[in-house]
Amino acid sequence: MSLSEAYVADDGRIRERPRKADQVGKLNEERAVSALTRAGSRLPGWFRRARKATPHEDHVWKMDVILISCDRGQFAVQIKSSLRSAQRFLKRKHRRDVVCVVLLDADTYEAISAKIISALSKLRAGRKNKRRPRILQKKNPRNKQGR
Repeated sequence: MSLSEAYVADDGRIRERPRKADQVGKLNEERAVSALTRAGSRLPGWFRRARKATPHEDHVWKMDVILISCDRGQFAVQIKSSLRSAQRFLKRKHRRDVVCVVLLDADTYEAISAKIISALSKLRAGRKNKRRPRILQKKNPRNKQGR
C-alpha cells in the first residue's frame, strides 16, 4: 500500500495526516505528480510531463523536487507543506529554475495542479527570451564589417 492510498481521499485531499514530517513530504510529492497526471488535457500546451527526481538527482541537488519538462526546458518544483518551511527554503541560495509551492492538506488535485502551473508560468515567462529551443535559435551570421 502506497502512502497516497493510506492517507489521500479520491479528490486529492489528505484524510489523515501522517505523523512523521518526511512522510508528509513524500505524500505531498505523490499528490503533486498525481495531480499533474490527472489534469491531462487541462494543462497548458507548453507543459510536457512531470516526474519525481531520482534518488541520484535528490542527492546531488540536496532537495526533493518534481521535475517539469516544458517547451523552455526543465524546471524543478520544491513541494512544501507549510508556509514557514517555504520561507526558510526561499532564503537559501538555489538554482534560478526552482519554484517552491506550498500544498495544504485541504488542497484537491485541481488546486494542486493550478498552484504548480501558476508558479511555473511566472518562471517560464522570465526564461522566454533567455533560452529558446534549439530549433528556434537563429544563428548569427558574422558581421562582415568586423564589429
